[in-house]
Amino acid sequence: MVLEFYDTAVISSISQPLHLHLTQYLRYLQDEGHNLLYTLPHFKRTFPFSPSTPSIYSLGPVPDIDVASIDARLRIAWIKACLVALNLSCEHVRPTTESICLTEYSSEDCDTRFEVKVGIPKVYLCGDQVYLRITVTEGNFYVTRGIAPDVVQRVDGSFDIKINVLSHTKLELSFAVDDIKSGLETCFHPLSHSCGQHINSFLETFPLAYHSAISKAMTDADERAPRFDLEACGTIVKGAPSPGLATTHDLHSFDFVQIFDHDSLSQQFRSLHEADGRSTSQWTRCSADGKTFNANFGPIRARFLSDDKVVVWIRPKEFSGSVLASSYVLNDLSLAFEVPIKMSEEMCPSNGTPSSASNPDRSEIIQHHVCLDLQNAELVVNLCNLGELVDHAETVDLQTIGSSISEMWASYSKQLVDKSHHVLLTIPVCKAGACSTDDILSSVKAFTCSKTKLTRYTVDKHSAKGEAALIVVGMCGYRPFPFDPSKLFIEWIPDGGSKNSLFISRRYFLEGRILRFFSSINDRLAGIAFGSAPGGSWNRALLTLLEAPESGVPCFKVDGTKLHIEWMLCKEEKMTETYDLCCQIINKLSIEIGTPNIQMSGTFSIKSAPVGNTGVEYVAWPVLLCVRLNYTSQYGDARYVEHQPDLFHGEWLPFGQIRRLLAQSVFFERAVCTHASGGAEGSSNL
Repeated sequence: MVLEFYDTAVISSISQPLHLHLTQYLRYLQDEGHNLLYTLPHFKRTFPFSPSTPSIYSLGPVPDIDVASIDARLRIAWIKACLVALNLSCEHVRPTTESICLTEYSSEDCDTRFEVKVGIPKVYLCGDQVYLRITVTEGNFYVTRGIAPDVVQRVDGSFDIKINVLSHTKLELSFAVDDIKSGLETCFHPLSHSCGQHINSFLETFPLAYHSAISKAMTDADERAPRFDLEACGTIVKGAPSPGLATTHDLHSFDFVQIFDHDSLSQQFRSLHEADGRSTSQWTRCSADGKTFNANFGPIRARFLSDDKVVVWIRPKEFSGSVLASSYVLNDLSLAFEVPIKMSEEMCPSNGTPSSASNPDRSEIIQHHVCLDLQNAELVVNLCNLGELVDHAETVDLQTIGSSISEMWASYSKQLVDKSHHVLLTIPVCKAGACSTDDILSSVKAFTCSKTKLTRYTVDKHSAKGEAALIVVGMCGYRPFPFDPSKLFIEWIPDGGSKNSLFISRRYFLEGRILRFFSSINDRLAGIAFGSAPGGSWNRALLTLLEAPESGVPCFKVDGTKLHIEWMLCKEEKMTETYDLCCQIINKLSIEIGTPNIQMSGTFSIKSAPVGNTGVEYVAWPVLLCVRLNYTSQYGDARYVEHQPDLFHGEWLPFGQIRRLLAQSVFFERAVCTHASGGAEGSSNL
């Protein structure tokens, strides 16, 4: 996918020299290949993670500001401002997560009204300045004539104001009320001749309320509204009675969704059942002529592409059936569907809500749903572009698989919609006079996962009826995980329910210093454990470990702020005709934020296999190594290795023989040399 810079059109009036310079610059970008966004092979390799875009040369200095974080923070503040505006003026304000609709009636009578919708602000950079773009999505001036209102004028527009970033850590924004007012006046200038009085009244009240609500929400000064925390790992839970808001997080601030549950969400296609123990599910289709089509799929996952679009992908494991010429076992195939996000709302009685007892006159609440628009989903990766299947499949089989997948998606999406499992987020708000937190139906257990601690807390309104479905949201950024996120979990046990899994955010434990720590020790580990892993990459090394038949699968455990990983390695080498070297290491990794350590405990043994196999004898030495990280180094290299020689015991062997056996490991070579340097006796006999 490329940008066509040779065919650009100028939509603004600029001077001829500037036009020439811009044209030359765009052609330079295209000639150098900087117009390339991504290629399908690259998209396939990095899928389901976002493809990394090539670097673009900037003409001017760019401030060290994460605009995406500010924009997400502003979006959270906008939702809070919607709730505040609803509480302040519930009759004339209709906020959604997309816009705030304000209505100003005439003071003399109610036959005219001025209505304007202002969308969610956007933050962008221009040079070294930060700007805020406010878009007026709709502005109408109504005059009541009979029953139906008559639309006299309508205006659409947007304006930009310069803002100041007060703190890069808290992402506080500062902008002038006068700038907002002048921008609105520019947008509504075409209406000034017909409804100037209403515009002036609106411009006097809206900028002040807008500025106050956004500023308080950005600085978390207003605690009456639900508090949002970008550092937290949000959880969204569908309760048994109705969808609820687990923690008041904005979905758009996260970019990765991992789905775990024991309800209908785990059954990805109709007529699903567990096919085997590899966490796959089966879908079977029988045609009119009696031919069958079977598909085994892994877990469904989703990722936010933008504010209004989600990619849902499935991982086929196997295609089979009598309708195909042959069966296809797949290792690296992803089928992605681009799903729009839509807003919907419904009315439901508030009986049973915590606030209904104190406010018996309130009989209805409005539930704003953020939903997946599954009916308008599009397949974004064609089967013909996925080489793994194309290289081996017949053309007829490709067509059959493509049509069957479309039917599977249609039946699956219909099942989700029928059971309301397409709802991502629900914000229930009482229709009249609602307070902020009482009417949020938080019938869940929630988790807050920050950089330094994992906090577990239980919401008292948790309902034990049925088994809740848990959708866990984590921030993975643009770097791949060094291991499979589904292998890392902590248990979440609701009252009266069974176990659910929680995926821990990358920001919780995979800080940059820990990644550098893994890289620094990997070269030393590669000599023993990861000999076939090229490049010293921890990610490749762990993949090699998982695929090695002689190695055990790692066990992951989270305890508070510590991450524990344990795995076993086995190696055997033929030393002589009568002796084999058997090396079995049990590696234990213990990581704590700020002070990561690695511990390796294991057993080295010399196994005697006499000719004729009349018997086997061996002598073993347990080994314990501890590597500590020195953070004074720029790259966080491991500076020294502690060795505890008192743990060695068993039959003595010549030091030279032991040294030759362990020469391939920097760890053990240094440890043995250090132990043997105590004297002549130690040098000759370990």
